[in-house]
Amino acid sequence: MLKRRMLAFLALLPPILCCAASNQVDPPGVYCRKVSRHIEGSANFQLVAGGRSTFSILIPNSSDPVFNTAAEDTARYFSERWGSAPPVVHEIDSGSNNLLVLSDLDSRPHLSKPLRDAIADVPVLGEQAYVIRRVQLSHGRLALVCLGGSPIGARYAVVDLLRRMMIQEGEATVSFDSLRDEPYFTWRAVYINDSAHQMNNYNPNLIYDVDTFRWSPAQWERFIDQLAFFRYNVLQIWITPNMFPPEALTGGGAFDYFRDTMRHVGRYAQQRGITLDLINGVNVAIQAGTRLDTLQLFRDLPVYTYLSPNRAEEKALSMRLWDYWTKAIPEVGIWSLFPGDPGGCMEEGCTPGTYVDLSLEVTRIIKKNNPKAKVDFTTWHFFGWGPDFTYYEYNKNHRVDRGYEYLMSKLDQFPADTIFGIELNDFTSAPGIRGSGHGEGSTAKHISEISKKHLVHTWSYFVTEGEGWINHHYKVPQILAARDIEARFPISGGITYTMTPSFNLLNQFASAEAYWNPQLTVSSIMQAYTEGIFGTSEERLRKVFPLFQVAPMVGYTFAETPNWKPNYGEILENMEQSKSILESLHVPEHPRFEIMPTPAGYVNELLYFCNLYKQLCRLGSDVAQCREFVHAQPAFQSRKLQDIHISDAQAALSEMQGEPRRKLQELLDEIQKMDVPRMKSEYRAKHYQVFLDHPTEFTQLLPRLVNGFFAAFGGDFTDAVVSRPSH
Repeated sequence: MLKRRMLAFLALLPPILCCAASNQVDPPGVYCRKVSRHIEGSANFQLVAGGRSTFSILIPNSSDPVFNTAAEDTARYFSERWGSAPPVVHEIDSGSNNLLVLSDLDSRPHLSKPLRDAIADVPVLGEQAYVIRRVQLSHGRLALVCLGGSPIGARYAVVDLLRRMMIQEGEATVSFDSLRDEPYFTWRAVYINDSAHQMNNYNPNLIYDVDTFRWSPAQWERFIDQLAFFRYNVLQIWITPNMFPPEALTGGGAFDYFRDTMRHVGRYAQQRGITLDLINGVNVAIQAGTRLDTLQLFRDLPVYTYLSPNRAEEKALSMRLWDYWTKAIPEVGIWSLFPGDPGGCMEEGCTPGTYVDLSLEVTRIIKKNNPKAKVDFTTWHFFGWGPDFTYYEYNKNHRVDRGYEYLMSKLDQFPADTIFGIELNDFTSAPGIRGSGHGEGSTAKHISEISKKHLVHTWSYFVTEGEGWINHHYKVPQILAARDIEARFPISGGITYTMTPSFNLLNQFASAEAYWNPQLTVSSIMQAYTEGIFGTSEERLRKVFPLFQVAPMVGYTFAETPNWKPNYGEILENMEQSKSILESLHVPEHPRFEIMPTPAGYVNELLYFCNLYKQLCRLGSDVAQCREFVHAQPAFQSRKLQDIHISDAQAALSEMQGEPRRKLQELLDEIQKMDVPRMKSEYRAKHYQVFLDHPTEFTQLLPRLVNGFFAAFGGDFTDAVVSRPSH
């Protein structure tokens, strides 16, 4: 679904985009709204001296869980790094230390008079905005008052302090008198694509009933701590079609595991200002309804089905499943409805309007079971709805236009707190916004109208990772460019897509920063990121990260292998350089940033990819030379280079003499020493073992995935050839 644009979408992207460039308009010249940011003064406030914390944390409102966890997490932060946790107090006279005060506008009257007077002139703050002021107290004591528009604003203020701390040996100090800040975009989500086909070792296994790649509760908590430190406020997770078979209604096994894990995640996240958001196609399922691979358009996509709204029994099953899950996980604060990908209905009688109507029915179920939960309706070019749906022309017969028109006619039937997820460029007939997304036509007029009453966010799937092969992505410039354009429209935020949440930390940080302030620079983000995780921001380290953007996106994990011709020499040089820099680091055990992996573990994963690509490039170079030697022999000159395999090279040896024969034999010896079958086996076990431990129809496609990746580096050279054209 969503997250994947279905196998073929990326493969089709270039022809789609080539048609869009001629019908585009520039975005507005100014941002849609203004935010207030300033910092004044340079007075010091010491947080750590002599390796020990020098302050107490004061929270006047101890009944609020966000305040409590902000204080607890801050105390833990200092304890982990300096072995000294600042005490948490509730009265100004409870300690002799300086004070770090957490308050919001509603709690301001409960502060003691010196603190209250110091922030009396602070005007109304937005929910996520904050002011921090240095206050002189009696007896030489000092206070830093972190005043938020709400408790989460105060928590963001503390994160700001931790980000700004000047750290030297056993000292930590912030230097200012007053500052104010707030996010530009108020809806900032990380979206985890945990789908049945996107599972890998960096993705939590929520759906397969085996322990492989599952995260422990502690790992989930560390991941949420990371999101909270990056100042996200929504965690969106795909409640995948695997959770929507008929047997889910009786629970047990993976269904109970998913339920219990999401309940824990929802509770822990909510206390840190993060709302749990579960997203799924409105009528997608497995083991019931119509299999998508029985339709020509989806013939390469096994497992998934759709439940037809035209068939009473299937529609009733779909509604029972929505009823079950919206009761089972009351901690969900947002239920996001998605049209398809997979899912949808291409039958006669199904239209984009059918998706809207079906979503309204599901909305009523959600609101009945959890009135406080919000519904998030995502348009996503009304994917899969209508008999005229096709990858090649999304707006055929104005299908997408008709979908938006119908949505607008039904807008008032959605609850007042409904959220809408709309790409700025979809596939409408309107001129597209230059530089924004993959769609041909803009939705700006719809966004403008809907945003008058509802929060609107984008669903920018391609900006960060997309789907397919595993990379450590570098998308910082693209992320900033996307946010800069979106800031010019009444859009409140968007998603950071990931299928590798425990690995692609850079994307998550860069997206969070760009949502907070889209006017930041690539340099400032990279400097903060490297210092925050590795303890150093030297230029040579910052330059490493673009070098890891190696493999192309393929649009769908098990898609046919793209025509990819990597530059072995360039990649090899880059990986050797990166490895040398990474191995020279002395990373802290507890970095400035709260992150899920340890810095050492993160570095080890980066080094793994350095070594992997070094091996592969050497293999690719040796295979390329072998094929050239063999191709030069008369018996093989009519053969395409890529069709020459190791058996051909061994046959050619008998016809060769002198130096060419010696060199070919030497290359073959080197290739056989590399043991390509072992390399493939280790790669498969590291990244995709879950498909072996819990076999599904996707397991049958695993050889295509692994072989396809290795083929770009000559990995097919050692494969057995069943049949081939004669020479």
